[in-house]
Amino acid sequence: MKNHFLPILFLLLAVAELSAQGFVKVIDANNPITNFTISPAHTYVGAAWVDFDNDGDIDLFAAPNKLFENLGGGNFQTKSHAIGAGIVPGDWLFAGTSWADVDNDGDMDCLLVYAKSKLYLNDGTGVFTAVATPPFNANNSGWAGALGDFNGDHFMDVAIANPFPAAGWDGLVFSSTGSGTWQSITGLAFTDSSAPYTVPTWADYDDDGDFDLFVAAGPAVQPPAAPDFLYKNELTETGSPALVPLTGFPFDTPQDGQSYSFIDYDNDGHLDICLANYVYAPNRLYHNNGDGTYTSVNTPFTATSLSHSLSNAWGDFDNDGNLDVIFTRDGVLTARFYKGDGAGGFMLQTSPVSQHKDATGATVGDYDNDGDLDVFLHGPTNVAGNGRALFRNDFNNSNHWVSFQLKGVESNRAAIGAKVRIKAIIGGVAKWLRRDVSAQNTFQGQNDLRVHFGLGDATMIDSLVVWWPSGQVTTCSHVPLDQFHTVTETDGTWDLCVTPVRERLDDETITISPNPAGGDIFIKMPGNTKGKVLSVEVFNSAGQRVEQGVFSEKMDVSGLQTGLFWVVVSDGVQRWRGSFVKK
Repeated sequence: MKNHFLPILFLLLAVAELSAQGFVKVIDANNPITNFTISPAHTYVGAAWVDFDNDGDIDLFAAPNKLFENLGGGNFQTKSHAIGAGIVPGDWLFAGTSWADVDNDGDMDCLLVYAKSKLYLNDGTGVFTAVATPPFNANNSGWAGALGDFNGDHFMDVAIANPFPAAGWDGLVFSSTGSGTWQSITGLAFTDSSAPYTVPTWADYDDDGDFDLFVAAGPAVQPPAAPDFLYKNELTETGSPALVPLTGFPFDTPQDGQSYSFIDYDNDGHLDICLANYVYAPNRLYHNNGDGTYTSVNTPFTATSLSHSLSNAWGDFDNDGNLDVIFTRDGVLTARFYKGDGAGGFMLQTSPVSQHKDATGATVGDYDNDGDLDVFLHGPTNVAGNGRALFRNDFNNSNHWVSFQLKGVESNRAAIGAKVRIKAIIGGVAKWLRRDVSAQNTFQGQNDLRVHFGLGDATMIDSLVVWWPSGQVTTCSHVPLDQFHTVTETDGTWDLCVTPVRERLDDETITISPNPAGGDIFIKMPGNTKGKVLSVEVFNSAGQRVEQGVFSEKMDVSGLQTGLFWVVVSDGVQRWRGSFVKK
């Protein structure tokens, strides 16, 4: 009897290096992602998983100019395109990228940042055309860029960071007017002076409903460490977008900043801050205390020995309900994969990822649509298996998961800035998990825009709350597990719901003043509610009810934490709502 086992085993080993730790490094010579080259060679490069052709699976863009179309079944082909056309050896040897639906036409567009940064619009078929009007007809040299809605008009604005502290090489912010033109924002230290700016990130760090700007600025080879360039947006507070420098701990802490990530690592509903630092400061993890203050957390990856970090890319790789993180590190230093326990503890994993050298960018996404998150590490080479590499997630445990593709209607079409919360019972404990949609959340790149949740042994999702950038809220309960869902922006309940979290809100709104508020708020109701017995509920930005009772026109909110809140008034049949910011 012939032994058929050995040939099969040899075939498997020829295609991939297996790991008991869950990640498989794909080395299939027929997969173009595993053996491509970049000409001219680049030293620092980012990448992004992005569904550029709207076929339901994510494709890979590796800066500065490689686009790989996902054919399904783990197969890819190199896509011919115009992104990065004309790059020559004289151009700088680094490139970053950020993807969103810039023109809100239903497909993903590309911001490529390098010596001659360009914005490329997608016509829906994968044909990209460079914007030839100001400011994108100039060089706009940079290291990395980020797309986000800074001014609240639901069109993408642009931030570009340039790492060379030389005259004339300042940071750039371009605000979209929504008509295909952009206005240059000035008056900031970031825009009006040069510094070693590395990666910019738009994030609503304080949950007040607008995008703030965090710019890592690592001196790298020029000590000493110095504070990064961090700005709070006062759009919600004043009605006009304005970036004001953040002060106080941790914002004025000396750093060697490379990339920021905003995640809820402990599942308490608040965005914590992780910063990858290079040499002159250790990596940072700042716990958000929920009251506007932060606590520095000691972890294995904040130790001073983990130097030369670039990316910090987060995801629940084993689907246990807790976020994990991968750090890339420069040169001959290996990347690091840490598993989180959801309570602030992290453990270094023995994995092909943690043995990989010479990686700069990292992007996380489920490219084979099997319910777990895969990883691509980008770098200057693929010599000796290092630098660029694709890691398939083969944890193959029994943990459950769910993934959501968000489509904005009133908000920007890619839902950049949306906040998603789900509630499930995991390990016998009710947990609220949170993910935010971002177009820049790793070094010079971004993760898949689909939001993925690991759910461990949960049997169902009790509640889903999506807070859209427009201020609309979509809610649902009893969402099926182990599926990909598409949620289109609506104000009220998602039509998938079996039992809605709450009835659809009436279109009529209430007026709340003052706004922002510090102590008392006054709620002005429509005239047709006079004489009715009304109840009132207050929800925070995580969808959690924090107050309820009999309606009164005057309400004391001094005991609430800072952030965005929604007030829902009901007569038992009809509902009205309004929002306010607690300062």
